[in-house]
Amino acid sequence: MSDQELKASLAALRGHTRDTSLSPEDRAHLEALTGRLEAQARREDADRDGHAIEGLNLAVARFELSHPRIGATLNSIAQSLASLGI
Repeated sequence: MSDQELKASLAALRGHTRDTSLSPEDRAHLEALTGRLEAQARREDADRDGHAIEGLNLAVARFELSHPRIGATLNSIAQSLASLGI
């Protein structure tokens, strides 16, 4: 996946933070994760490291059953990061 696809997935994730079915705790968790991932995506390739995906797999597990669309978006981001070598 390309950088462009990663940015599109991050934009979709940002949109999911407005999901009214999320609990306040889930929304806060998702917003914080989205912010960290967006910050990592803005970095130059040389500055990227594995810290961007810390907690990403846990978030997938957290959201995939209760909010499948969010889980799918998180999976897409994880795949994008992996293909970029992050």
